Amino acid sequence: MNRFSRISACKRLKITVNHIVGRRMSTNNECSAGIIVIGVKVKKISVIGDDLDTIAREVSLFSKSFTHVITTGGIGPTHDDKTFEGIAKAFDDVLEPNPVLVELCKEYFGPASLDSPKMKLAMVPKSATTVYGYHPETGQKNKFPLVTIKNVYIFPGVPQLLERSFVTLEHLFKNPSKDFYTREIYVDKDEVSIADILNTVDSKHNNTVILGSYPDFNNSYYKVKLVLESETKKDLDDACQTLTESLPKGKCK
Repeated sequence: MNRFSRISACKRLKITVNHIVGRRMSTNNECSAGIIVIGVKVKKISVIGDDLDTIAREVSLFSKSFTHVITTGGIGPTHDDKTFEGIAKAFDDVLEPNPVLVELCKEYFGPASLDSPKMKLAMVPKSATTVYGYHPETGQKNKFPLVTIKNVYIFPGVPQLLERSFVTLEHLFKNPSKDFYTREIYVDKDEVSIADILNTVDSKHNNTVILGSYPDFNNSYYKVKLVLESETKKDLDDACQTLTESLPKGKCK
């Protein structure tokens, strides 16, 4: 079903703040990049095809290099859904039917043999575990659990399911020792015309504040969205003040 998988690598915020690699180009990337608001920084995003060796190599490398690894996509019932198999290969593991997932597949798809496409979603790495998420507001339990192995968390690729899953499982990644503050500024000027200003503000505050610039060519309300993020409200306020005072008057929203 999903011909591409995304792998995102995260590290908990330390004393210094690190910049996001890449822009928020899709719902999957937005959910991954959204981890910043719970005190974890996205360090790298890799988009790969349905090749087992590539999946295994990337997952193995990311797992050794980062605190958390999130994969999205490639866990459906079709021939090109190879994420589980690739991750098993990354850890010299094998696939086997997970009893919890087998029962859920039977409930959802009806009775089927273990070699049926309906049961492919239940064939996961032998050493994997399942974790249920709970909605932070309603307390409602997810119907389907998240599959995880070591520091790798295997999310669905369907945008609606991915977003719903992440909301209920963000406690797995949250850094309880960190608060995180963010603010958005909308500018009715193109990115090129304000690039020097952004560079100056970033140079002044880059030890404490992350400044991201995201142009939007199809919006009649603004041309660039600026996102500022910091571990402290004071640092965020200072950077926002510097930025708004430097931008052309009447162009900030």
